Amino acid sequence: MQIAAYRDPELLPTLRDCIAQADAPERLTFGICWQRATDDSLQEFADHPAVRVLSVHYSQSRGACWARSETQALYRGEAYTLQIDSHHRFIRGWDTALRALLQGARERGSDKPLITSYAPVYEPGKPVEPAARPLRLVFDGFSEGGPFQVMPVAMQGRLDGAALEPARFLSAHFLFTLGVFCREVPYDPKFYFFGEEPAMALRAFTHGYDLFHPRCLILWHHYGRERAQRHWTDNKRWWLRNERSLLRYRKLVAGDAAADTLGEFGLGRTRTLEAYERYAGLSLAERRVSPRTLRGAPPPHPWLARWASKKLLWEHSADLQLTNLPAGFGHHPQDSIRLTVRCPRGRVLQQRDLTGASLRAALAVGSHRLRLHAQGTPASWSLRTARAGGEVVTEQTHPWRGL
Repeated sequence: MQIAAYRDPELLPTLRDCIAQADAPERLTFGICWQRATDDSLQEFADHPAVRVLSVHYSQSRGACWARSETQALYRGEAYTLQIDSHHRFIRGWDTALRALLQGARERGSDKPLITSYAPVYEPGKPVEPAARPLRLVFDGFSEGGPFQVMPVAMQGRLDGAALEPARFLSAHFLFTLGVFCREVPYDPKFYFFGEEPAMALRAFTHGYDLFHPRCLILWHHYGRERAQRHWTDNKRWWLRNERSLLRYRKLVAGDAAADTLGEFGLGRTRTLEAYERYAGLSLAERRVSPRTLRGAPPPHPWLARWASKKLLWEHSADLQLTNLPAGFGHHPQDSIRLTVRCPRGRVLQQRDLTGASLRAALAVGSHRLRLHAQGTPASWSLRTARAGGEVVTEQTHPWRGL
């Protein structure tokens, strides 16, 4: 059990629940990078023979990925490893369930299954939601700094079929696989936080690990944490680490020669970067995506190399300025704006309606950031305002000026 904990009051409840809900708690060992404040305490587990703790004052921390690399250093040859955050709750028998899922994947042909996803939410002090739907990760665009972004989507329909589905992407707060992963794919301590999950997805895949999402509930995760202390709120020079981290990410996706300069923190030799791009339906250098990936359709099994995306869409984004609007526009709950983007020949590439909360948010800042994926190149965008009942008030057309 790898846990990177940063000044987190949920660490103790997480440890207690993890042990209490396990079928075989005596088989659990813990590697904790405890980035603590002076008055924090782990006295409850101080003499626990299976709890290994690297204790550092939070002011000495180098960030999330550094902490995860330290938890991997506490690995002692265990058969399996589960990497989590320090704020989770668990289903009863979670350990048996995960071992069964991994063994099933191996029996179906995967030598190195890796089970991962975002977990449904829980709130401290409140009961967990036992009927929460498991989540899959879907593409959510490329960031300005380079790494692709993902978002969780609840699995729909009946979930009593296959227990796993192939996954393109990886979650750092729920990663279960063979224990040797700690040595084969060591965390890069010079990574900071942003780009961690894309980088580890690339590295795991190229080292021969097959990514899967569980089609069943295993654990819950505490999101939000508005009042929680974080490394970047305590360390005012965090952005320097972040810039260096993004440079390392760009080396990973630039090709084998650049990735080789990262040494043991580069790509694996079992599969190529190109193989991951075919599998995931992405072109990382060109910032393009396949329609299949954009829809969130499942990828092929990663150990089958028969599938490749033939049609990739370019990603475009622009800040569309919302100016010269009618007086008082947006005050009525049924007011709306329709944004339409066209290619040079006039074909519609994307159309989006702003209403309710999305309209109010755009009007508050005077613009709306629109991101679209298309084979064509945007040439213009138009804005149409409408009052309650659909009455069109104004129409404007502007040239497209991408970011």
